[in-house]
Amino acid sequence: MMNVLHPNVPEPSLSLMSGFHADFDGDDSTQHQENLTRGQHYFAQMFSAGPVPGGQSVVVTVGTRTFDITHANDVEVHSKSNFQWFINSVEVRIAP
Repeated sequence: MMNVLHPNVPEPSLSLMSGFHADFDGDDSTQHQENLTRGQHYFAQMFSAGPVPGGQSVVVTVGTRTFDITHANDVEVHSKSNFQWFINSVEVRIAP
């Protein structure tokens, strides 16, 4: 997630790094999936959600965001999410 703190930029920019979706129809279902390999480097290219005039100073914030949904019926559901991200560096460039 990246956010350019400027009145012309109405919302943060998001880049999906990993996604998982599963549907089960049964009593016993266990699913574990790790889409990204630990210790590897991954890159996201994002653009601000609005224009910033040249010559102005802005603050750019970066971070992580998770979003989890669990649906249950009258049976039993156990859901656990554990995401650990480390942002090593950020590069900011001005697009023409």
